[in-house]
Amino acid sequence: MQLNRNFQYGKLCKVNYTHPYSSCDNKTSYMKKIVFHGEIFYMQRYGGISNHFFSVIELLVKVYFIKVDIIIPKKSYPKAILNPSFERLRSLPKVSIIQYQELAACLSSNKVAYVHATYYNPSLLLYCKNVSYTFHDAAQERFFFRFFRPNNIALFVLRQICFTFASKIAVVSLASLSELNRYFPLSRMRSNQLKIVVGNGVDKHYLRVGNSRLHAIATREINKLIISICYIGLRGYYKNFRSMVVAVGQLSKQLNVSVVIKIVGGPSLNKSELSLLSKEGLNWEHLNPLSRSELADCIVSCDIFLHPSIYEGFGMTVLEAMALSVPVVAVNISSVREFAGDTIIYASSGSPDDITLALANSCALTPSARHSMLCKAHHFALSLSWNNVAYNYSIMFDSN
Repeated sequence: MQLNRNFQYGKLCKVNYTHPYSSCDNKTSYMKKIVFHGEIFYMQRYGGISNHFFSVIELLVKVYFIKVDIIIPKKSYPKAILNPSFERLRSLPKVSIIQYQELAACLSSNKVAYVHATYYNPSLLLYCKNVSYTFHDAAQERFFFRFFRPNNIALFVLRQICFTFASKIAVVSLASLSELNRYFPLSRMRSNQLKIVVGNGVDKHYLRVGNSRLHAIATREINKLIISICYIGLRGYYKNFRSMVVAVGQLSKQLNVSVVIKIVGGPSLNKSELSLLSKEGLNWEHLNPLSRSELADCIVSCDIFLHPSIYEGFGMTVLEAMALSVPVVAVNISSVREFAGDTIIYASSGSPDDITLALANSCALTPSARHSMLCKAHHFALSLSWNNVAYNYSIMFDSN
């Protein structure tokens, strides 16, 4: 893929950055205030995108001494405070919760450097010319006809407006950059539009847990009688949940073992999903919702983390499992291979047979081979820190 001259690559660069005021006694902001529209915090109670923006905002405030305002409409505030990521943000110094009318006042006084949307809100373009967005994936566009509903048509149009007229766009991976250029070609026509790969990071708690696990599992073999598998996320079409269930059922019969699936997140299982789980003779547990620490505990309690999705903008849960030193099996898609490389086991496609084969290969690893792979995965996860992500955002906000 040919990158245009406005593209800055930041995702995999380990950066040792010293803030110009970090050694001063009076640590004042070197940059004007950044305003985040906090829509994602009242749209979801838990989720990777909420954690993404919490981690970024926390470091912008604590490391780069940037003042941050978060727009939360009064009517949406009761929902926002149910989101643990938002609750943690409220306690940070230099973070204020404001209304739309206060944004107008800040803009008129020339105190705001940028307005950044946590979701796809085109109304911000009416308030400020310096509006930036984060692009995660093009699932809405890629599977448009699969999810053909009136509200999806509206979202499709809104996203086109956002990414066409944004002054800057943060993308979470090279794969998502490719998707942005494919489905939003008008954004490439703006010669002054900046695109930067900001990446994703891993919570330090996950890395600490994963590091301690590496020593404990050096000689551990997978239980030959019961295998536990963790699945996280929604269960729609491209998440490939049904193929995963069939694959796990085939693995259970092939190895003559009992398999337990821990299903994390998403709505209650529907009749079709319950029927399929019963047909395959699988034991399962649906856990929802879980805090970040509870999610880590759930992942490390399992023998394998399974990521059957046939499409992602990044694959955040794969990275978290790598950080936690848990064996990962994933479908071979570009966004996951981009950061996971050869540190996990891949299914060549999202078909049940290919996923079953990959699971069997993971179970067949010797303790030493498994430990070696987990060490490589954990070591690589260490290089993808939230510090780097926040640095890339600060570069984006500070660039002209």
